[in-house]
Amino acid sequence: MFGAGLPGRRYRKSVYELVREAALSLGRGGRVFSDAEVIRYIRVKYPDCPYSDNSFKMHLLGLSINNRHAPTRWPSLYKRAFLIQVSSNKFRLAKPEESSMESSEGVEVSEDITPEFEEVGYSLSLERDLEDYLSRNLDVVEEGLRLVERQKELPGVGRLDILARDRSGNFVVIELKAGQADERAVGQLQAYMEYLREHGYRNVRGILIAASYTPKAVYAAKAVKDIRLARYEVQFKIEYLKDQ
Repeated sequence: MFGAGLPGRRYRKSVYELVREAALSLGRGGRVFSDAEVIRYIRVKYPDCPYSDNSFKMHLLGLSINNRHAPTRWPSLYKRAFLIQVSSNKFRLAKPEESSMESSEGVEVSEDITPEFEEVGYSLSLERDLEDYLSRNLDVVEEGLRLVERQKELPGVGRLDILARDRSGNFVVIELKAGQADERAVGQLQAYMEYLREHGYRNVRGILIAASYTPKAVYAAKAVKDIRLARYEVQFKIEYLKDQ
């Protein structure tokens, strides 16, 4: 399952069940709906839902019959695909005659679905993998950090990736960006920090983790107190089986 909620907590419905319910409701009569509408439907009906918006977006991609990457990137979802992706962020329910088609057969894919958009799906997956790994290995970020909460909802502001505390008891907001981060990511992290400060959290600082940064992001971070930038690297290791 792509969604990740609070540690040790199992929500009453899976991401798939929530997305399917929203899509079936919004897509009645052949209506085209957006990923934002699906997210809004879920947030209103299930305000305590712990899953991230990115999880819902990834499920919409994986459940689309005509998304050419769905069979390989999200095979478990693709087996249950029931949507047609009509543009970069819009979908409709598949017709009965479309439900048995392969991703490369018979279904006209909008030109709006570009390779750049497909890369966004990959980025969302990488961010989720980074969050899963770092939440279990916070010493990689900074020795002595301990997890407080993941995907913490800040009403009107957004959802921060990881909230931790350091050895001194200070709160540390960790924001993750797959690929390159720009000045908007710095502003997003700053907004999370200010929200927490205004709601009783003392001694809040932030760490932004990305593969690289634009010059504007670096200068923006220098202008903000208590924000540090860090880079991650993805490494692969291949081992041959001894018996082969």
